[in-house]
Amino acid sequence: MGTGDAKLDYENILMIRAAWYYYMENYTQQRISELLGVSRARVIGLLEKARQTGVIQFRIRQDGTLFDGEKIVSVTRGIRYYEHPVSMDICEDFVKLQSDIIYEEYKWNHSQLWALDRTFQAEILNIRAESRPSRDLMQDLQDIKNGIEIRYDADLRKADKEQKSRKRAKAMEKKIQALERKLLDVGYENLEPYSLDKIHADKWLTPERIRELAEIREQRMQEEKNQPVQLSLPLDVLFP
Repeated sequence: MGTGDAKLDYENILMIRAAWYYYMENYTQQRISELLGVSRARVIGLLEKARQTGVIQFRIRQDGTLFDGEKIVSVTRGIRYYEHPVSMDICEDFVKLQSDIIYEEYKWNHSQLWALDRTFQAEILNIRAESRPSRDLMQDLQDIKNGIEIRYDADLRKADKEQKSRKRAKAMEKKIQALERKLLDVGYENLEPYSLDKIHADKWLTPERIRELAEIREQRMQEEKNQPVQLSLPLDVLFP
């Protein structure tokens, strides 16, 4: 059983609690960090995430029941026990003989949720062996009608993977921007042959982009060269 869904649930609960304390209880960010056991910088990030995802508008209620008696029910379907493909015989034997350990492992992987919310409860239902994940649309619609939030493990994993991919892309973009600034400053031709900057430039940038940066650098150097130089002449101050 993977821990990706547990991490997402834990992050969502932290985000909702941080937003509640900040906007409804008027707690300071420092106080929230003490209550949640996280750094103040983490609290700032949680509040920003709450603003971006709309949790402030759609998840926080004005009647004070978010953490006081409100029962929130959600179902995560299609959670895989084996991360890698195994034979159907192994799956069927596991369901018959060892399905009891699934709850214990689930509770272990989600221990942060129990620690954060003492009212949190979980139940493992409908353990079965399948060659591929299946979805029951009619059951989903009925559960949604009954106020149950339906999620699928595959969707959670996909969302987590996409989020990590966006973070990697953003980090790479910043690295490339920093490298291009250095090329504009010192020039590609002046990099040491086996330096890390030279290796990254050859790996991350196309030859066309390197030539473009060289032209921009040359143009800037020419503009600086042609700028008029202001001379100041010392003046002797004569006192009577």
